[in-house]
Amino acid sequence: MLPPGWPGGYDEPMTASIQTTVVGSYPVPDWLPAYPTAGHLHDATMLVLKAQELSGLDVISDGELSRFDVNHPETNGMIDHFVGPLEGVSTELTGEELSRFRSLPDFRFRS
Repeated sequence: MLPPGWPGGYDEPMTASIQTTVVGSYPVPDWLPAYPTAGHLHDATMLVLKAQELSGLDVISDGELSRFDVNHPETNGMIDHFVGPLEGVSTELTGEELSRFRSLPDFRFRS
């Protein structure tokens, strides 16, 4: 605690504010994986930004939607973003792998 009389000391009212924001992944709208186009990704990003603005956040973000790959909606695009640059790792799913992925209840889109 600061001594009395110092700027910000306990005998002086606090005037500073703390900016609010969110960090991390924002939920992906249900319709985006079903209709993965660049236009829909733009619309989803605008929804995320508007929701944060309307909630009163001071610093808004895209909620990591910029990582969503419309060419790989089955994995939310995250595999290619993080794993794609790694040597010796395949980012393509076979039909069987995709079916198995969709059958796992703990592995689904952020919603």
